[in-house]
Amino acid sequence: MFILKCFLKKRYFKVKRYLLGKIIEFIKNWHLLNGGEGVLLALSGGPDSIFMTEMFSDLSRIFNLRFECVHINHGIRGKEAQRDEEFVREYCLKKGYNLIVRRISGIKEGESGVEERARKKRYDILEKVRKERKLDLIATAHTLDDCIETVLFNLIRGAGISGISGIPPRYGNIIRPILSIERDEIERYLEERRIAYVIDSTNMDTRYTRNYIRKILPLFANINPDFKKHIFQTALILRGAAQWSKRQVNIIKSKEIHHSKFAHVYNVGGIDLPDLVFVQLLKLYIPSPSYNEVSQFLQLIKKGSGKIILRNIEVSIGNNELAFSFKRYTLNRVFTSVDDIEENKEFNYTVSIKEGKARGNMECQIDDSFFPFVMRTRKEGDRISGKKLKDRFIDLKIPYWKRNMWPVFEKNGKIFFVPGIFKDEKKDGNLKLEVKKYARGRFSIFD
Repeated sequence: MFILKCFLKKRYFKVKRYLLGKIIEFIKNWHLLNGGEGVLLALSGGPDSIFMTEMFSDLSRIFNLRFECVHINHGIRGKEAQRDEEFVREYCLKKGYNLIVRRISGIKEGESGVEERARKKRYDILEKVRKERKLDLIATAHTLDDCIETVLFNLIRGAGISGISGIPPRYGNIIRPILSIERDEIERYLEERRIAYVIDSTNMDTRYTRNYIRKILPLFANINPDFKKHIFQTALILRGAAQWSKRQVNIIKSKEIHHSKFAHVYNVGGIDLPDLVFVQLLKLYIPSPSYNEVSQFLQLIKKGSGKIILRNIEVSIGNNELAFSFKRYTLNRVFTSVDDIEENKEFNYTVSIKEGKARGNMECQIDDSFFPFVMRTRKEGDRISGKKLKDRFIDLKIPYWKRNMWPVFEKNGKIFFVPGIFKDEKKDGNLKLEVKKYARGRFSIFD
């Protein structure tokens, strides 16, 4: 009996050192902790969160941490939810851990989208409590199995590199310190040490896709017993690639030439980056783009000219300018006298009327009889000298986004001046209609 006890004690410390070592290595590799932080532990009472809390009793000494626990009662499992709360209260009381309990209301089990709404509320509460308690980080007990389930779930429904890279080790203030630990390892550890935990009965309900994946996951072991480790390693590699691509997006963002409520425009001339980076740029404007949306966007980039509409956003490229236009710019300004001046700070140009002779294609000769006249944006069917204005824009290789912002001057329904493109002027006029930059050194639509 004495020999058996010694063996079990030795195994106890050996397993703990092994698991703790894996966790510490993962924390260091992904820079989850620097030392000295305050951490809020999300404690549901399930095996994963209990294991994480047990490990934090050691991690707190190693990294000089202070930690508190929070339990969130979703109120959607009736007596079972109350049982979980009471269990966590008793556990923390026995351990001497500070516990904060919060309850969620307004969510009913069986409702459409209940999981996602509960998740959002849960993270909102976690962040609120973190701030209240003046803590630095939130730790959630996601495991290697959770990561694999997420990879497969996203792969089946269709996702980009971020989706199939699974659960991120860190997202803002949220860290996942036990993400490298398998669920089987956690359950064995707790059972061998007779550490109690509770089970959420909804985890067995295969009507939820994630639970169905969890049920069939063991079948993959018939192909490769180490499939979990391999999928997890691949997910981490993809996570690194996704992070790299996001950093590379900054190269494109540094080339932004226009930023307004109407459009964001980038000069992509000479930028040689893989499709992956351009997809990350697309995600800034189209959250969770579908496969079809990504395909359309990448085809547009490869073509180098044209436009597409994605969720009411006009995406266009031309003359090495990639634009995301959010709303149609409309302009309808009536000029009634010489004193009228238009200062368009949005697109960096001014319109003025003064005495003198017009010179160049940004000035047009007029006289007093021209008043009133209108400055507007283009319309479908606009024509100049018998030719469509649209075709003239194309001939001059003016990008799509600029065409919608370009001022057009008309009198009595006839276009007489399009700055830089066309003018039908009164040669003997005494006034000049002038369009020029508002501020030097800044981008203008006429550049």
